[in-house]
Amino acid sequence: MLLKVLLLLSLFAVIEISAIPPKVRLLNSSFGKQYQLTYTFGSPRPGEILAYDHTSTRLDYNYPSSVSAWGKTVQDRYHTINRAEIIAIQSSVTGDARITEGGIGLNALRVDINAYNTMHFQYTIKIYAVRAF
Repeated sequence: MLLKVLLLLSLFAVIEISAIPPKVRLLNSSFGKQYQLTYTFGSPRPGEILAYDHTSTRLDYNYPSSVSAWGKTVQDRYHTINRAEIIAIQSSVTGDARITEGGIGLNALRVDINAYNTMHFQYTIKIYAVRAF
């Protein structure tokens, strides 16, 4: 009975998948301290192609701000998404990235990105896919 209830609840729940903790790298910049946070979902596979590549414009703030960026839902019925890489450039090391639609192993994906207490923010999203069989 408990299993049936859990399955029923999972049909109506929105499931968000967080990336593993980001790799953080300090960058040398004329803008002051900048950090590159790299979030990764999935892993490389032979024969993958770059299915989506987007870089945002740089946003600058007068005081530390929290920023949310909602990525476009990428969908392709001929390919299966196997990896997503998000690179965020910001003045703080706090943030996160989450899959909010679709997922790795599916043909659609949407990633939302957050940065906290940052003076500037820019991101690049790269989504890789393999041919669906």
